[in-house]
Parts: sequence; C-alpha cells; structure tokens
Amino acid sequence: MSSENGRSNSFLLEPMTPDDLEDVLAIETAAFPSPWSRNLFLEEFSSSVARNLTIRISSRGRSILVGYAVFRIAADEVDIQRIAVKPEFRRRSAATFLIKALLQKAGKEGCTQAFLEVRPSNEAAIRLYEKLGFVVKGIRKSYYVEQGEDALVMGRDIPAGSGSSEL
Repeated sequence: MSSENGRSNSFLLEPMTPDDLEDVLAIETAAFPSPWSRNLFLEEFSSSVARNLTIRISSRGRSILVGYAVFRIAADEVDIQRIAVKPEFRRRSAATFLIKALLQKAGKEGCTQAFLEVRPSNEAAIRLYEKLGFVVKGIRKSYYVEQGEDALVMGRDIPAGSGSSEL
C-alpha cells in the first residue's frame, strides 16, 4: 500500500486541487444520479475537516485522473462523502486502492472508525465495501431525496497503526 503521493499497481495518489475539477465533475456526473456541483467541491477545499484524494494512471507520458475520494475527519471518525472512478477504469482495483489509501490516511490522523452511505440499489458498491470490511450499521430513511431512496449506513473499524496491510 502506498500513501499519498505514492505509487502502487501503476496508480498515483495525489491530493485533489481546483485544477482537477473539470475531470472530477465529468466523473461525478457519470457516477451519481444527483452529482455535486462545482461549488460543493470548492467548499470542500476550504473546510478544515475535509480531505480528498485523486487516483491517476500514467499513460503515454501524461497523468490521467481516473477517480477521486472526498472524506471528512471529525474526532476519531472518517465519513466518506464521495468515491468515484471513471466507468472505463472500474473493476481494475482503482476504487479498492483509493479506499485503502483514504483509510490509511484517516488512521494516521487518529481515526478508529469509518462510515459511508450507499444506495441499497448500488449492489456493486456494496460488494466492494463488504470486501473491504464494511458492514451495514443502519438505514437512513429517504436519504436520497431526489429519488426517494433510503441509504445504507456502512461502517468498519480502522486498526490502530493502520499503515499496515490490515486494511
């Protein structure tokens, strides 16, 4: 496992910057029925509790942004707000690598628990989260207002000293 600005499996992790927003918004629109706006992403850059990562690959001498994660750290918990990967790069371990990296980063910042919300209809994401040790902790009724869909709240422990392969 690599940390921020590290490489593994040909992936490069870097913090998201405002210069990444065009690529991020394109992925966001493809990934979510109710995508975040540019302004919501910009607000994350100014929040003291917000963190973010991008995942890139190198192709023909240039870096291509293929996914991102936005998460918030408060006390000893990390709340994963957004994770998305370009459709053509799904099922290539990018999301797994990204989630493990954000858990590792959160663990280094003292987090012991991770949480996220996911649509019950998003079976692929649920399988991925379960593979990474997340379990259903509860349901938020009508969480996705536009679609009237509930959210599953999933969580997992982050091992102490989570720079390890336990993630």
